Amino acid sequence: MFLMCAHLGIITGLTVFVIILYDFDRKRRLDQCYNYKVQKKRAEIKLKETDEFRYRLMAFPISNKIKYIKKFVIREIQKGEEYMVQNNYTKAVEHFANGLSMIDRDHKLINNLSKNVTQEMCIEIKNQVQKIQTMLAKIKMLKS
Repeated sequence: MFLMCAHLGIITGLTVFVIILYDFDRKRRLDQCYNYKVQKKRAEIKLKETDEFRYRLMAFPISNKIKYIKKFVIREIQKGEEYMVQNNYTKAVEHFANGLSMIDRDHKLINNLSKNVTQEMCIEIKNQVQKIQTMLAKIKMLKS
């Protein structure tokens, strides 16, 4: 009997909590400015991400000559290794992605790199390489 009353009390408490939470959320969703605020916040985040990648793309070689691309890739991989030694993994991922985005179209080099770095870093490098490659493709389309 006591166990049944305890379960009933827990269920009643949770029900009251859910009703209060739903009521609070309903007031927020009915706010006329809510959709505007959400869209504005999403646009700011997207703009910040694109600005960050544009800034990173300024370091890329302008010319499509192989010697400039080789220098860029080697320099970026070396910077990535330096940041790995310093335990600055976000910068290391950034530089590895910059270097590999110029030469690694089918992610073979990233798969080889995954033997030496953590799985999370490898996934982040793949994601950034894909973003950079799409941005580079857009830039090439604009130049044409």
